[in-house]
Amino acid sequence: TRWSGRPDQPLPSHGDEGLPLRVVAVGHPPPVIAGGGLAGNLPESASATYVEQDLPAKIVRIGAEFGFGPGSARGALGLIAWVPGQPLTGHGHIAITPEGWVAATVRDGALTEYASGEFRVPLVTDGRPYRAEVRFDGATAALTLPDGTSARGDHPDVARLDGTVACWEFYREDADGAPVVLYRTWAA
Repeated sequence: TRWSGRPDQPLPSHGDEGLPLRVVAVGHPPPVIAGGGLAGNLPESASATYVEQDLPAKIVRIGAEFGFGPGSARGALGLIAWVPGQPLTGHGHIAITPEGWVAATVRDGALTEYASGEFRVPLVTDGRPYRAEVRFDGATAALTLPDGTSARGDHPDVARLDGTVACWEFYREDADGAPVVLYRTWAA
């Protein structure tokens, strides 16, 4: 779904590919298209919002073109592959901040980190577009990172869990966390 180039408006009910969009935002307004992208609309406190789509098969690829607004590395974009019907369980939970990234699996809300790294040069927090993608193959996650590097990580749950719910998370750990804006999202 291309979020850039649209007029300011509420989140549509479906993505460009025709799949319904679902939002989980507890205690704050849902994301909106504003200022050239999909803005998370998070309050200036610890918070998260999830934009989700159900896919017909296990997610083997998920990514986004995104930017960070002014703030600290306590704001993040999440690229997540959830298992339907199993709360907070998935074979992919990749968090990207302006300073680095963490790849994990998640079971019943508990993250198991299996790879991470810091960017040599932090990402700029002025809204400029960056691109990130993760591809899952067996127990391996291959990441294309927004600083132009790539990384790999392995964990048995990447192969064992069958997440078919694609999720793009807007996350803020505190008031200073850099807000995320999405310009394009995809999953297969």
